[in-house]
Amino acid sequence: MNRFSVTGSILILFLIQYCPLHLSQADDLAQPVIGLSLSQAIQQAVQQNPKTKASDFSIQQAEHQMTQAKSGAYPQISFSEALNHTNNPMWAFGTRLNQERIAQADFDPARLNDPSAITNFASVLSMEWMVYNGGRTQIGVAQAQSQIKSAEIQAEQTRQDVIHQTVKAYAGLILANQHLHVIQNAIVTANAHLKLITARYDNGFIVKSDQLRAQVRVSELEQERIQADSQMQIAIAVLNSVMGRPADQPLPQLTNLDQNPLLIEGTLESWVNEAMLKHPMIRQMEILESVADREIDKSKAGHLPQLSLIANYEINSEKWDDFGDNYTLGAMMRMNLYSGDRISARTRESVAGLKRIQALLRDLKANVEIMTRQAWLMTQSAWNRIRVSETSVLQAEEGLYIVENRYENGLYPLVSLLDAELSLQNSRTSRIQAIHDYIVARADLFLAAGTLDENFN
Repeated sequence: MNRFSVTGSILILFLIQYCPLHLSQADDLAQPVIGLSLSQAIQQAVQQNPKTKASDFSIQQAEHQMTQAKSGAYPQISFSEALNHTNNPMWAFGTRLNQERIAQADFDPARLNDPSAITNFASVLSMEWMVYNGGRTQIGVAQAQSQIKSAEIQAEQTRQDVIHQTVKAYAGLILANQHLHVIQNAIVTANAHLKLITARYDNGFIVKSDQLRAQVRVSELEQERIQADSQMQIAIAVLNSVMGRPADQPLPQLTNLDQNPLLIEGTLESWVNEAMLKHPMIRQMEILESVADREIDKSKAGHLPQLSLIANYEINSEKWDDFGDNYTLGAMMRMNLYSGDRISARTRESVAGLKRIQALLRDLKANVEIMTRQAWLMTQSAWNRIRVSETSVLQAEEGLYIVENRYENGLYPLVSLLDAELSLQNSRTSRIQAIHDYIVARADLFLAAGTLDENFN
């Protein structure tokens, strides 16, 4: 077994830091790191994830609702065509009158009481214009404008959620890949130790049980490798899904994340304040609060009078060769005097709805503050763990070097060698886990603050 020098230990740590996807080892497991960067994965996810596409359609829905709300301020024009064939005395006489075909003979009582059937085509062009309805149309337009803003903010929240999922999936895949290579490194080391132990057993320096225990160690690592490989395949499927790709589609090799991250800037209180101002869900709830407030005014308008202008132009004809026409112009005022408390109940319902949203807004702000505090503290913890784990890796490598020397000279038992080997594996695993946790915690913090965007790194 080749001994680690101090220089070699530092070199290995450097490779672990800057080549996390492919840790250098004796059998040349390292490969070039090229392909899909985190920013590219985020861009593809934002463009292709079904959730972002759905949020775009929600904005379109809100815009069309705005058009519907505005239509109440314009005249409503309609055209109708009706065909009637009747011998009803009143309708027959009236139809002939509308067709402007009344003659002296039509006033004969016998003909009035028992008229012949008459056919009529009635073509009517109508217009109704609600010129005043207590301001409900204007309130509806203002609400529709708020709903568009709400849909846009919801789309922003969805985009940030997708970015967050992408960062977690990307970091998760790198973690799975790194963990697999840590195990592969451990297998290389364990096999080298097994050769040393076998040689010592063949020379009669140790008992058979030591060799068997070393073989069991290699077997356990092989099982860990199989499990780690499965976890990596799952991580690939998760990242593909977030990016809007088939789960089994091959991924290009990922590029490295920053292995020497800097501590985030800003105090905990500054991050909490920013979250209160920028978190999309808070902003959306505040818009819904304004919509609910306007709904109270809208319901109260039911007590006010409504004024409409109406106009009709009508053509009546039996065979289209001759016709009679007429028009009607008018205005109509309608005011509710009693509705069985329906309008007042609607107002009370709107007030309750506003209070409900205000209570939800207070709860949401409290939850966002908790999420921000938790994410900020997790970033501090993970960052400190990275620094501690770097020292731990160096210590574990140096410890394994010492134990190997002493075991080879018969000064330490096999259990010490296996413990030192396991300690190195665990320290390397802890370091890549800390880096992963820091990246995810940073994404959690930016998401809680409402500032997570495509430039996240």
